[in-house]
Amino acid sequence: MVPSEAIGGFTVYEIKSSFEFWQERIMRSLHKLCRNQAR
Repeated sequence: MVPSEAIGGFTVYEIKSSFEFWQERIMRSLHKLCRNQAR
């Protein structure tokens, strides 16, 4: 899958996938923090 438009050398698909990747990392970190504080 290769989008026709590119932003600063990054394709839209790469930006979207990396955003989802970081969003998942952040959500997991927040989830760990909440579980640790609940103890």
